[in-house]
Amino acid sequence: MVKEEVLLVFNKSRKAYLPEYLCGIFLLFVLGFVYSQGIYLNQYVVLFIVGISLFSVGSAEMSRMMNKYIITQSKLLIIKGLIKQHKKNVYFYSLGFVPDINIHQGRIQRLLNYGSISFSGAGADSFVIKDINRPKQMIERLEDMIHQNRKSTHKDRES
Repeated sequence: MVKEEVLLVFNKSRKAYLPEYLCGIFLLFVLGFVYSQGIYLNQYVVLFIVGISLFSVGSAEMSRMMNKYIITQSKLLIIKGLIKQHKKNVYFYSLGFVPDINIHQGRIQRLLNYGSISFSGAGADSFVIKDINRPKQMIERLEDMIHQNRKSTHKDRES
């Protein structure tokens, strides 16, 4: 079994979790502001606020780690999960026969330059790469790799 060179490894964008991060930071800011005004809160209230703040940021980071995308010379590997993982190999040659490759971005996603790329075709070839940075550049890179893989496959068949 030949091990392929990994070209790129990426996760979901942190921009997709901006509300969670802002909520956690805002709660800590409010707590700091209250203490700067000389108001002392019950220890349990402080622990509750810090806990919610850490949970907000921690859950966003955990969700990011649950999805990993790896690009090699001939395939895209989609890994979901941490302990129990689901891996899907998507070969670029088979992607050459997928009729639709689209970018999905909402208004805020467009402003922050992140979004999702969907590949839809007949049957099992459909999947989505969610919430990645610079989806336009990523789709161009994937299309180039699909094209290169098609060329090399056609050369192999002619030989």
